[in-house]
Amino acid sequence: MKSLKILCVSAIALLTVACSKVTEENYHKLENGMTIAEVQSLIGKADVTESTNMAGISTTRAEWHGKDGTISVRFIKEKVRAKNWQPPEE
Repeated sequence: MKSLKILCVSAIALLTVACSKVTEENYHKLENGMTIAEVQSLIGKADVTESTNMAGISTTRAEWHGKDGTISVRFIKEKVRAKNWQPPEE
């Protein structure tokens, strides 16, 4: 029974990594003006976020990490204004 549990947990972990939404293909689907919710529906919840508010203007920088690379997005007033794709370093 214990080995079955370990097998199930391992399979779920493998599927999670294998099904990463952090891909260059999905990066190219991101468009200026998309909301945070729209981006999250495409590539999931960000691994890292950093938000600031200056003079009433909110900005958020978010990063998604995957085996194929990293997607970075800058949101201003909760809309995509800049994005970057970084392949993994070799």
